[in-house]
Amino acid sequence: MKRFLAVAVALLAAGCGQTSSVTIPDQTSPSIQPTVDHLTGTVPQLGLDIKTFVVDRSNGALTLTFVSAGPPDGLPMQLGLGVPSGTACSISQQGQVRPSAVPVLSTTGVSAGTYCVAIGDLGAATGPVTYQIDVSHY
Repeated sequence: MKRFLAVAVALLAAGCGQTSSVTIPDQTSPSIQPTVDHLTGTVPQLGLDIKTFVVDRSNGALTLTFVSAGPPDGLPMQLGLGVPSGTACSISQQGQVRPSAVPVLSTTGVSAGTYCVAIGDLGAATGPVTYQIDVSHY
């Protein structure tokens, strides 16, 4: 033990008055880029359209952005998120929304699996409505 202390003191004394730099490797984990699914389709007047997508990672975040709907541009629609049930979509979250650059739905703790988005006419459409929904998930 005395020898260890003597070596430690000698090393400290030898380093007095000198500067050195130590490079510490970056310990941050690599950032995970989201997967973005661009869902597009057409909703018939007074109708509904359903699209599915797959989330590969569990316990992540999910955002849904209602990019566009028309004609006419900016048409409000009924939008829901859920899980497929046969040819239907069992909705867990829904709302009436207009297209926006801001996500209309955000949630965390999403499990890996297959999900669906249902979009429907609220009665304001005068014909078929084309749309785009972006789903971002980690």
